[in-house]
Amino acid sequence: MFKQVIVCAALYVSISLSVSAQVVFHKQQSGAVGSPPVMADLNLGSTVDQVNYQTGTVNINIPIYEIKTRGLSIPISISYQCQSFRVGEENGMLGLGWSLNTGGGITRQVNGLPDESITGIAKNPFPNSTFSFSNLAWLSYLYKVLNAETDGSWDIFNYNLPSGNGQFVYGGMTFPYDPATKIFADIQGSSYQLYVYGKDGYEYSFKEGVRKNMRKRKWYNENSSGAPDWNISTDPYEAGIVHTTDWVINGIKSRKFPNDDITYNYYTVTDNTTRYYTSETLPYSHKVQVDPSGNIIYDNGYQVDQPILSKTKTIQVSHEQLSTINFPEGRLYFVYDGALLREIQIQKKLFTITGSPFYETVKKYVFELTKPSGSAYYQLSAVKVLGGDGKDLYSWLFNYNENHFLPDPQSDSKAQDWWGYYNGAIGNRTLLSSIFNPFLLANSNSLPSSDIPILRREAYEVYGETWIQAGYNGIPKYIPMANRDYNFDYATSQLLNKVTLPTGALVLYDYEPNQYSQIRQGSSSSKVNGAGIRIKSVKTYGSNGNFISRKDYRYGYGDPEGALYQYVESGVGFITVPGNIMGVDRNYIGVGGQIQYTIQDINLLSHPVNNIVRYNGSCVTYQAVTELTRGSNDEYGGKNVYCFFPATSTLEWNVTSNNPNGRLLVPSFYINSGIKDNLLLSTPKTIYTYTSNLLNAEAYSIIKKVENHFITFDNPKTDKGPVSFFVAIQAMLAGMENIVSQYCYFPPGANTDLVCHNYYFMPNMDDNGVSRYLAEKDANNPMNKYFTGKYGVSITGSNELGLGSYCKLLDTTTVTEYDRYRTDGPVIKNIMKYENKSHLLPTWIGTINSNKDTLIQHLRYPYDYPLVGGRIIGNGVKTDPIEKIQTIHRPGYDEQLLGGELRTYKLHAGTGIWNIDKIFTLNLQETSPLLSGYLYYNGDTTKDSRYEMRQYNEVFDDYGNLTQFIVDGKRTAMLWGYNDQQVIASVSNAYSSEIAYTDFETSSRVDEGSWVRSMTSGTTGTVPGGKIVTLSSLANGIQKGNINSYKEYIVSYYSTSTTPYKIAGTFNVDKTPTGGGWTYYRHMIRGVNSINIQSPTGDTNSQIGELRLYPAGSLMITASYLPLFGIRSTGDATGRIKHYEFDSGGRLEKERDEYTNILNFYQYMFRVTP
Repeated sequence: MFKQVIVCAALYVSISLSVSAQVVFHKQQSGAVGSPPVMADLNLGSTVDQVNYQTGTVNINIPIYEIKTRGLSIPISISYQCQSFRVGEENGMLGLGWSLNTGGGITRQVNGLPDESITGIAKNPFPNSTFSFSNLAWLSYLYKVLNAETDGSWDIFNYNLPSGNGQFVYGGMTFPYDPATKIFADIQGSSYQLYVYGKDGYEYSFKEGVRKNMRKRKWYNENSSGAPDWNISTDPYEAGIVHTTDWVINGIKSRKFPNDDITYNYYTVTDNTTRYYTSETLPYSHKVQVDPSGNIIYDNGYQVDQPILSKTKTIQVSHEQLSTINFPEGRLYFVYDGALLREIQIQKKLFTITGSPFYETVKKYVFELTKPSGSAYYQLSAVKVLGGDGKDLYSWLFNYNENHFLPDPQSDSKAQDWWGYYNGAIGNRTLLSSIFNPFLLANSNSLPSSDIPILRREAYEVYGETWIQAGYNGIPKYIPMANRDYNFDYATSQLLNKVTLPTGALVLYDYEPNQYSQIRQGSSSSKVNGAGIRIKSVKTYGSNGNFISRKDYRYGYGDPEGALYQYVESGVGFITVPGNIMGVDRNYIGVGGQIQYTIQDINLLSHPVNNIVRYNGSCVTYQAVTELTRGSNDEYGGKNVYCFFPATSTLEWNVTSNNPNGRLLVPSFYINSGIKDNLLLSTPKTIYTYTSNLLNAEAYSIIKKVENHFITFDNPKTDKGPVSFFVAIQAMLAGMENIVSQYCYFPPGANTDLVCHNYYFMPNMDDNGVSRYLAEKDANNPMNKYFTGKYGVSITGSNELGLGSYCKLLDTTTVTEYDRYRTDGPVIKNIMKYENKSHLLPTWIGTINSNKDTLIQHLRYPYDYPLVGGRIIGNGVKTDPIEKIQTIHRPGYDEQLLGGELRTYKLHAGTGIWNIDKIFTLNLQETSPLLSGYLYYNGDTTKDSRYEMRQYNEVFDDYGNLTQFIVDGKRTAMLWGYNDQQVIASVSNAYSSEIAYTDFETSSRVDEGSWVRSMTSGTTGTVPGGKIVTLSSLANGIQKGNINSYKEYIVSYYSTSTTPYKIAGTFNVDKTPTGGGWTYYRHMIRGVNSINIQSPTGDTNSQIGELRLYPAGSLMITASYLPLFGIRSTGDATGRIKHYEFDSGGRLEKERDEYTNILNFYQYMFRVTP
């Protein structure tokens, strides 16, 4: 009698929608035969309510497939972040907001000019001398930098890998400091070569992905004589530099196994899509005069000058479009409709008799994208999953806000708030706006009105006005400033609001505005909405529409047990205020060329000079976030409060509220850090867990508190790598061509301070003085190159790289539990120490219990061994400890040894791979005192005498697979198959040279489990459930040589023959009918040094399957596999077979015994039709 298991989706009953189960079942380990498959989970590995608490962002992830080989594991998925979209967002291959995750990628922030270009810093290094403005080499270099003729700053790269993410620069210096991730970043010829050796031991290679050309608009002819002539060229843009902005992953290699690679194929798509970018600077200045006595006087109010404009045309020349991801068992095949991804097909690799591969689709993900009427963007409306037979299995459905639609990215829309989010102000003609709202300014009542004068010809072109020809009276035209106020309704445009799961359950998302506190005059403050949106609640409904659960989120700062406890749910977060204003110190020179008077003016900017993204793509972070759960009857459940480290001043736009001198409080010098400090950690500082006391009211009692403490590590001091960065501030002289600047740079060497020099060159000084200010300098905004006031932004400076790369690592976690009366219960403290900065892996892990006893684990890694360590690190063994020592320390007693393990490695001559050779454990009759230090594997040659060998890995094959080992004196041999990816047999008390097994699953001779036969392809049979062959069709039978004639062996098989097959040396045969015309035969053999299995005379039709050979007295267990799905059958030591059958989507459907009786039947009742 079989058992039927119905997986029904009538209701969705899980409070947490995040699960960790795999999509497919895939045997992956180097050892015994793997575990049989289990029933698929309801959520199919998807996460739809995972919240990044610091930013209030919901992250959604839909798994596609997890590629697994012997040494690699790479998840493939699609994901979505519930954040407001910025104006100009591009359509992705999966529509707006969705991304495809395929194993990693690298993007670049170009600082100045591309490093590798002819004008880049790689080909134009700093002068080889001490900086001085009297040094002609430095003076010439600085002039070229300010004129955008030379780069002067290294670019910054962002990498994203399954093992982690971060930033790096030329030479491979990582930010935050991560010594276990090694990056090769070198320029060869005119291109970057990028490789990453991850802390997971994988080697990642990359190829150029997206190529762009940014071309500067030339308003006037640079070769004009006299007054500059208007550029009437049909192509009035400079040539620009074609460069790579994105690198796509090209391959992933495991250094532990040869021929175990994952490769990526692409084809190049020529785009030539064009986007325009306009940068605007609007000077506000005091009117300055000199009285008859020579004193300088000025008005308190401001006058508005004409805007300085720069326009850039960005052309995406081409990009690489992913075609296939290839791995040993198959591939992922990508199908497109133009630029849109329509299908991902999971295909298994098959072979012809001659060994040529071909592919068969076993599962398919279909992406349905729709373009709502009036929208410029596609939206992913459904992900449908089909089996290999084309049958619908299940699907995810997605709904979005359609109250408003984002502007077309080609339109260069100015309907943006201060953070670049859509605000619906479609009447904006400029991004210049008054500075009252988002900025913390004192005395702002003296600022001018909201009109912008335009007079020069380029302004008419930018703002869409008709140019008035000669004879124009010189009276400017005025255009209104932009409305850049935040608008929550428009900020949620086209944002995801509902997901329908395969079970039919519904997940709804409710949003609210981000909030921050704004300080005005004095100390008064107000709560203001802005900087995008945050999640307010996540609600779950069953497939029948009944409400199931809800999670609510409240935001603030402080700590429930701290002085600011009342602000934990205040709603206020920390934002990055956009730096759209810059202070200008106008210096007036007196007798002797000295500065006699300085007046502060300001410039309004269309784009912020600071990096407004704080963390995880958001402009806002919250120090405290409260998550509350409600049940199906809306009753109150538990509550968690997550407290993070507060934001620091290095991430803020530093202005204060009061100034006794009446000056506007804006920075006159700002360094825009290209790489942010590693201060905003994803791990909370403290987590409070509460239980509800009442069902219908908010009354909670704390039951647990988790406190985390971090320690900071600086990178080792080194002079290697690109550690000199500088900023340059251009000065604009009214009507003059001369450069006046302040020059700031970082001297070579790590952890050095910024050094600044003033450089004045001011002949013919006039009453307008010198204006100095700073903003980002990038390829979009070359400096005022040819005619002052006619070209571009006159802001050139800078990207600072904080040279002191460092990281923060968790060193202490304290867990305190409470009873209902808030009485302190058990306290457990976990402590980690990092004693080697060359890897920063934990070398001391201690757990202190309530009795103050400390259980300690001492760890040593390959980096800790000078001789052998370097060899095996190069083999991909980075984070696996070589030695582990367990000790205990009780109060008042010395630390005592409890146990230990030590691994040694040896080089395999055939593969060049360092494999684990022996595993030793400490033999301690009783607890022993800890010797001085614990480096028992001292000097790479000696070990503590108490170590005894527990495991010896005797034999590895030429594919890096372990085929014979001894554990506690007992030998085990293994056979590998399926392109050497899976263990197909494990035999105790045997040598690998004297065993054989085949289930005839493949047609490759090397995959026959040590049997030798002619290449006739197997066919599918009923018992034993795998492939079978007709023995008489094999001209020379089935053979196995090199066995010991002095030993007895067992040959077993299933056959449709009524008589046993002919095998020389047989002295006994057991025969057991199993049903369906099949018989299980077991031969006892001795006195031969080879095996040859032949059909009986006259037998021309009998079939054979599950063929085994092993020594008498040994035990063999076996497995066959369905490629990409998992184990298809297992055979125990008695030869009994258990079969597993899958549906067309790879889900477990039936379990059968060797008689084909159904043991379990699984039925999945998912919704399949959108």
